[in-house]
Amino acid sequence: MAYTILKSYGLAEPTLFNYFIFTFYFVLAKFSVAAIPGGGIIVMLPILEQYLGFNTNMMSLITALYILFDPVITCANVLGNGVFVKLMDNIYSVTQKA
Repeated sequence: MAYTILKSYGLAEPTLFNYFIFTFYFVLAKFSVAAIPGGGIIVMLPILEQYLGFNTNMMSLITALYILFDPVITCANVLGNGVFVKLMDNIYSVTQKA
């Protein structure tokens, strides 16, 4: 989403170094605010501003989009976790029968 907003506002792509630093902080921030509805974007705004050059309009847009997509992403996460548990249960059941 951030890359799309960058391109729609006509900003330059981040350098590879800035992208890696942004990615590191993004992953770290996402783990630090697990289970807080809408908390991910609040923590990410300073990182988006510092490493990708977001201005206030861009941050407002990504916040609105994040709030709209957060329930869908959460649903996909829960369903994915359920599928993973079922897969692990099937593998465990097969290994116990052998």
